[in-house]
Amino acid sequence: MTKVEVESVLGTGDSNASSSYGEYSSEMVIYESGMKIISILYSNGRVQAKSQAGL
Repeated sequence: MTKVEVESVLGTGDSNASSSYGEYSSEMVIYESGMKIISILYSNGRVQAKSQAGL
């Protein structure tokens, strides 16, 4: 999934960290709702990894 597709489901999140090197970029975004937390790592705008807590 792309970041745009994820945000159409979860809404906008808070960018926690980002980096880029040449053509490669990565960004960690946290989506929170109360005690529910979803962390998603994007690589070049696509989901690379995810984790959840409190769901």
